[in-house]
Amino acid sequence: MPPCNGFALSLPVLCPASTNKCLQLLAIESTLWTFVDLVGIEPTNNGAQGALRPAVIWQRTNFGTQSQTDSEFIARLLKVISSLQT
Repeated sequence: MPPCNGFALSLPVLCPASTNKCLQLLAIESTLWTFVDLVGIEPTNNGAQGALRPAVIWQRTNFGTQSQTDSEFIARLLKVISSLQT
């Protein structure tokens, strides 16, 4: 098994999928903590959640859409509204 942060993984592999996921995370570990090293990067996703909130509220109050065409129309409409608000 490949070394991991200088240590060899010597534990038995109980779940190959979990082992692979852990190895993938370790490979990009430095990028996962970018917000700690750089000033100005927010450690939360509040901005993204705030941007999606109007669409989620619309979907809940209007019971979603009935077709792909309706979904595309609403997505475009909400994009126009958000563009005009900024």
